[in-house]
Amino acid sequence: MTATAKSSHDLSLLSWNTLAPCWVLKEWYPSLYDLAADDQTRVELIIAHIRSLDHDIVVIQEAQEDQLCLFKEKLGDNYFLEFISNNPTPSSKANGLLTLIRKSCLYASEIKITSGILDLLRGDAIQIISIPSKNFHLLNLHLDYRHQVAQSKMIQDRCHALLGNQHPITLMAGDFNAEIEDHHEFEWTGYENAFPESSKHARIPTYYADPAYIWHNTNIDHILYDSNRLELIERGKAWDSPDHTLEESLKTFGSDHIYIWATFCFRENTA
Repeated sequence: MTATAKSSHDLSLLSWNTLAPCWVLKEWYPSLYDLAADDQTRVELIIAHIRSLDHDIVVIQEAQEDQLCLFKEKLGDNYFLEFISNNPTPSSKANGLLTLIRKSCLYASEIKITSGILDLLRGDAIQIISIPSKNFHLLNLHLDYRHQVAQSKMIQDRCHALLGNQHPITLMAGDFNAEIEDHHEFEWTGYENAFPESSKHARIPTYYADPAYIWHNTNIDHILYDSNRLELIERGKAWDSPDHTLEESLKTFGSDHIYIWATFCFRENTA
């Protein structure tokens, strides 16, 4: 399936960790530092892909606040933008989550975005994108790679604190820093993964590591949905084969992560 495939759906979603420049450190990208540090080129590549793919909702992780002007300039008047910085953050630059809503989206006029801090100690943010008429709530998430299990167990409570108890989570997307087989620790029963790639050998990674390290490319970006409330129509990743590298990812997409996407229809019982 291609990201531009046209089909009948109610909502299309793109999720992407875009590699904030403030996290491009020499020790993390020893082989490809100059390429990763060219953030002007990278960000323009990222924006060009977002513009061409034309999804209703785009949830971005590792967005950097001082790049929002470039997003607004390149995307024109086609999207609403909502940013929240992690707070606190160990970086000197404000960075966090960014959500884009395409203005021509069927539900754009009623969509509400609630932003807050998921982990009050470590500062990782959360965004909740709501469509009130459908009682629909989408989470934009970036879980800390050292504390992803603990943070996954904070999500329900934080959503209740920000929205109230009568608002079920319909969809979760982002960088969870965990492979699909690790999700049983998250206690996320009742959610389907849009990419049920059971074989590690056939799995398409979404994160690409520097070749100087022995780290493996991993599949840590996910879209999880409530199948009682949503029907998955199509889904895909920027690549459709597993054999790619960090250099290819940076040159082609501008990030050490590739984007993932899915389209959905609302089931009758969602309203």
